[in-house]
Amino acid sequence: LGDSLVGDSLEVKMFEETGWILKEISHDSNYAGSGAKVTVLEPEQKSLEMEIQIGSHQRLQYGIIKQFDFSSEFQRMSTLCIDMNTQELFLCCKGAPEVLGDISTPESLPPDYHQVLDEYAGCGFRVLGCSIRPLDGFTMEEALQLTRDQAETNLTFVGLLVMENTLKKETTPALRLLNNANIASIMVTGDNPLTACYVAVACKLVKKTKKIYLSTIVEGQGVVWQNIHDARARRCV
Repeated sequence: LGDSLVGDSLEVKMFEETGWILKEISHDSNYAGSGAKVTVLEPEQKSLEMEIQIGSHQRLQYGIIKQFDFSSEFQRMSTLCIDMNTQELFLCCKGAPEVLGDISTPESLPPDYHQVLDEYAGCGFRVLGCSIRPLDGFTMEEALQLTRDQAETNLTFVGLLVMENTLKKETTPALRLLNNANIASIMVTGDNPLTACYVAVACKLVKKTKKIYLSTIVEGQGVVWQNIHDARARRCV
């Protein structure tokens, strides 16, 4: 908004740490029109590696030409992008790792994908999955006409973003006051269940000595209960 980044505070900080900038530029093209404003990502300063990769005569720039906004229903968001130098089109998608694991090709997922995810989530980290899809063979017009279901399929998993979001110092005392006043506290979250369990113990919403079980509906088995201290998660809770 203006010259300031707007959005989730943790993700804004994450973007700032990349050393890249987000800006709108006037760009003459066959998809945006003469002098149209295009949202562009580019490094603040070209590194030596970038100069070697693309040549000193080119400036590394990626344009965002369409966006599928974050949806709590889909638990992900995507952007349709273009390499401003090569004109190659590709889709970038980020969101809940459990969801991205389902829409990414099996061969692109590491064999320990779910184990690593559970380990980080069980230690209270916020985890986002990232996948891409090269849109080879698509014209600009065809790419822009893709629906969300058509675009967000056959993705290639590229990695996890793992972030630590520590508790605010006021959280635990506030919960203690509510508890002393006999006011029940209930956590409602869209985070990974293991992350939620870690936070619940860390802020003393749940005593560390209590056992916590997660329920999962498994086809053919019904509801399956799982102790969060099983072998898949680190003993952080």
